Amino acid sequence: MCSVGAAGLVLSGVMGLSEASNQRAIGQYNSALARREAQQAEEIGRVEEQRARSRMDRLISRQRASLAARGVRLDSASAERLGAEAAEERSVEAAAQRYRTGEQVTALNSEAQLAEARGNLGFMTGLSRTAAGTITRGLELWPELAGA
Repeated sequence: MCSVGAAGLVLSGVMGLSEASNQRAIGQYNSALARREAQQAEEIGRVEEQRARSRMDRLISRQRASLAARGVRLDSASAERLGAEAAEERSVEAAAQRYRTGEQVTALNSEAQLAEARGNLGFMTGLSRTAAGTITRGLELWPELAGA
């Protein structure tokens, strides 16, 4: 009977360690997913920033063409002012896109750290529970160890 109890004790310990390891693996997997999403967000952000710049460049070109078609000299003060405002708007739009991308990347990287921390916490909790359960069951099986 004692050998069956000991086998159960060992099996319980192995199962507890396995569950603890699974918790860590899940955390690492979720962390890797979030980091991959952060990398993708950065790539998409760069593309979106370039698209915004291209849109503004086309707008500036159309604006210049429209001014020229109306007979406005492109080196006049009002044309230069409009060009400067459009260029500034182009920079602001690009900066806004970088900011949005940065916010998204930061959130995803934080999510990755949190997932990894949760996995590690699950691992440590599983180890602690397994150890406590193994000690308790061991003392139940071999009460003479309690007095040692």
